[in-house]
Amino acid sequence: MTSLSGRKPRSLNIDLAKTLAICAVVAIHFFLHTGLEGAAADGPLVWIEVFVRQSMAFCVPVFLLVTGYLMSTKGLSKNYFKKLIPVLFVYVATSVAYWIFARASGRELGLGTMISGLVGLGEGSPYAWYVEMYVGLFLLIPFLNMIWMGLKTQRSRGVWCLILILLTVLPRIVIKGVHLPDYWAALWPLMYYFVGAYLKDYRPKKLPGGAKLALAAGSWGLLCVAAICQIRANGGIVPTTLVAWNYPWITLYSVIIFALLLDVRVRLPNKLGAALTKISSLTLGMYLTSAIFDQIVYKKILDTDLVVTENFRWFAVAVPTILTAAFLLSYLIDALYKLSLLIINKRRTMTGSRDL
Repeated sequence: MTSLSGRKPRSLNIDLAKTLAICAVVAIHFFLHTGLEGAAADGPLVWIEVFVRQSMAFCVPVFLLVTGYLMSTKGLSKNYFKKLIPVLFVYVATSVAYWIFARASGRELGLGTMISGLVGLGEGSPYAWYVEMYVGLFLLIPFLNMIWMGLKTQRSRGVWCLILILLTVLPRIVIKGVHLPDYWAALWPLMYYFVGAYLKDYRPKKLPGGAKLALAAGSWGLLCVAAICQIRANGGIVPTTLVAWNYPWITLYSVIIFALLLDVRVRLPNKLGAALTKISSLTLGMYLTSAIFDQIVYKKILDTDLVVTENFRWFAVAVPTILTAAFLLSYLIDALYKLSLLIINKRRTMTGSRDL
């Protein structure tokens, strides 16, 4: 694609990564809401469900890797912190939408409860924990970048990433009941942030395509083997802890998937490229608003007479439906934000002209 403005054409790789990540998030929630988490692993269909679910395990890590990739050069400035405003707007708007839906569904939610949940960031809607985490990360990023810029060589930056991996990922490995120290394991968002920054500066390009695909397949295989081992350890019951974002196999799988997506040559017609970019820009809103449509769609599924382990038959219908509905509502919220900016700027212009 060419750029009429003379600027360098936008790379669609990050847009592709974010779009696939939001699809994976909605797909993983399918297993959460249809009773398949914790269901007995019995029959070939259940094992297919396990493999599909594990395939989607890159979702949250990829969002954080993207953040590190895009934000690693941001400095401390007033304009930087202003960029938090649209994030908070989306959070407030999606929370209000969720509360309206909850009240329409018969839930008793008073104004005090709504305000308390809103101030709590992670309590505004069922999936708002990500906003709570992201806002904290956003505030830290200029200072994290000072650390990154202070590490002048690839070796020092690589050692820094390795230390973070050892602190956050290694404790998840349990060998014969022996647990490694896990005090710093909760730093996994920072680990993914810096690994994303590392991939931006030192992305490996020597491996041929076949070797990279084999590496991705191998890491996915490791992910599935780990899942099967956990299922057997739980007596054939699918555990709810198959997805923890700093599990070693999930970390490896996610980083490899992200590196591969950066290496893919994305060539799309202008309209399709614009559509991909638009979806990418709305992923936060889609993630938060999907909570509304999850409750609508999965209630319908659970009301059917299917056995829990057969609910996977609805996967191909439920996931695209929720994604489409979440996109449309997020699109409206984005339009509302742009309209608000337009009104504010118009008033400022009118005030300025009066002062003259």
